[in-house]
Amino acid sequence: MSKSSISRVSAEARHTDREQIRARIHDGIQREQGGLIRLRADPLPIQTELPASLAGDPEAIELERDVEELHRHHQLYVGGGAPKRLLVRPVIKWFRKLSNAALRPMLEHQSSYNGALARSVSALRNQGIRHELLMIDLHESLNEHARTIGEQTNALLDIERTARTLERDLSPLRPRKLDLDQLALANAFRGTEASVKDRQTRYIARFAGADPVVDLGCGRGEFLELLRASNVEARGIDLDTEMVEHCRAKGLTVEQRDALEYLSGLPDNSLGGIFAAQVVEHLPAFDLVRLVREACRTLQPSGALVIESVNPESLMTFAEFYIDPTHVRPYHPQAISWLFEQAGFSAVEVELSVDPEPDRPLPPLAAAGITAPAFDDALTHLNTLVYGRRAYAVTGLAPPAQP
Repeated sequence: MSKSSISRVSAEARHTDREQIRARIHDGIQREQGGLIRLRADPLPIQTELPASLAGDPEAIELERDVEELHRHHQLYVGGGAPKRLLVRPVIKWFRKLSNAALRPMLEHQSSYNGALARSVSALRNQGIRHELLMIDLHESLNEHARTIGEQTNALLDIERTARTLERDLSPLRPRKLDLDQLALANAFRGTEASVKDRQTRYIARFAGADPVVDLGCGRGEFLELLRASNVEARGIDLDTEMVEHCRAKGLTVEQRDALEYLSGLPDNSLGGIFAAQVVEHLPAFDLVRLVREACRTLQPSGALVIESVNPESLMTFAEFYIDPTHVRPYHPQAISWLFEQAGFSAVEVELSVDPEPDRPLPPLAAAGITAPAFDDALTHLNTLVYGRRAYAVTGLAPPAQP
């Protein structure tokens, strides 16, 4: 055989070998991708050693590298024997598909649970943040309240200190109750109960048909007895314990109260009349004004207020006024009547009472028969000024009902 023929045969052999290698590579790729379905009973291995005919052939060398790359990336069986990895891998894939089919509901449920759990954790976290902000606001509010309470406490302490200072300063000026037996004092200097009732009889007509009547500072209860005898409902008010017990022993209705506090606690237009004999001279001016105003408020329309007191227009009054150590000051009858009018009373009248003592001697000149008219008038005026009536009563009526 000629050299040209040999060369042609060698070229054909190399071409055939290359084609076989390509076919086996292609067949190996198909078996790798198809799994067990494309595996033949006796798959041909892909040879890694090239035939001698292809030694030094550039294309064969390139095919050799392709075989190695195919082996590395596609895990094809190289060489003889059973392809163990190719048999196990499809089983694993089949088991994986079966597991996915069986576990998918559980995984979906787990996924839903995980989503709900994540949302709950997020909500709790947001709620925790809100609570933390609320706690910060509450803490700031408490601090503000604490500062306010501290300021108010300091202010109250200042007020308390001021009040204690005022109490200490005013203590000497506060009126204090004298520890006196008022009943014994009245028996000694006021006169007998019979004489007092005789002088007060003139006031009974002022309260005819008036119910109820209150006797402020009722004392021994002389005027209350006169009202009871006239079938007028009445009660007495007095601060002294002995006086109250004395009146109750006579069956009179009497309360141990302060007169002003008693009037202040009454509703409007609740009394038919008010009587106060020998009371206002025991009061300071502030309480006198308050008594007149409270009386006007508590009296029924056209109800009568009668205030009897010592008459400072008679100089003999001052000779007897300070016998009672509880007297504060005498009040002029014109001042009392003016207070009545200012409070709203109408038909205000001043009536002098308690006549001079009948055995009071006349001034020496008059007794001597000096009768000059001007001198007589002056002497009469002097006699009245010195020995005149020692008491007066101011009477007024509360405003009438509005039409």
